[in-house]
Amino acid sequence: GMITQKRRSRSTRSVLENTLEVPNTRTVRYGDRSFTKAAPYLWNKLPATLRNENSLEIFKRKLKTYLFVNSY
Repeated sequence: GMITQKRRSRSTRSVLENTLEVPNTRTVRYGDRSFTKAAPYLWNKLPATLRNENSLEIFKRKLKTYLFVNSY
């Protein structure tokens, strides 16, 4: 798929962080702004408490709060 979960060769705490693989791109101008690169990059910047939320409704509420608090 376009987005893949980061795989670890050994068991570490980072496995529990639910991070995504950020692919390398050839061009900064277009490649770094593509969904395939931007989405995992932004996802990985979210706090682990958000990335590991199981409920969509709770995730959306926490995300809204996080974005609001960090925009001001």
